[in-house]
Amino acid sequence: MDDLTMAIFWSWVPMWVFFNGIAKCIRAWKGLSNDGMNLNTVNKIV
Repeated sequence: MDDLTMAIFWSWVPMWVFFNGIAKCIRAWKGLSNDGMNLNTVNKIV
């Protein structure tokens, strides 16, 4: 690979990892908040 390709590659990869990590965190947080809601409704029913 030439220098330009390397530069694009090494600037793109961290960005992709960064956004992927944020997306995973958001999904995990939404999942946790949904689980919390479900636990609360279960407790109210019981």
